Amino acid sequence: MEYLGTVSDQTMSSIDLRSIINEARQEHGESVVRNDDMVKRIEDELYGELGGCKTFAHPQSGASMRYYDLTIDQCLLFSSFSSLHNVPCRKT
Repeated sequence: MEYLGTVSDQTMSSIDLRSIINEARQEHGESVVRNDDMVKRIEDELYGELGGCKTFAHPQSGASMRYYDLTIDQCLLFSSFSSLHNVPCRKT
């Protein structure tokens, strides 16, 4: 399944949210958050509020990547958690 990006004006994929977060992290000299680490943290922080997990094939490697479609409220809530700053990050 090919990843198609943002679902609507009311939702954002966790991949799009990760891109925004990583852009801000890089601007401040911090390492990026890997998708698998982000998904684990989303599952921990938003447990019970998530829809089904989806997958798509990474465009370069073909590896299966997991993601969630998040409401804007879920995106704001997740990005405001101080624990986001403790997500394990690796230089890529």
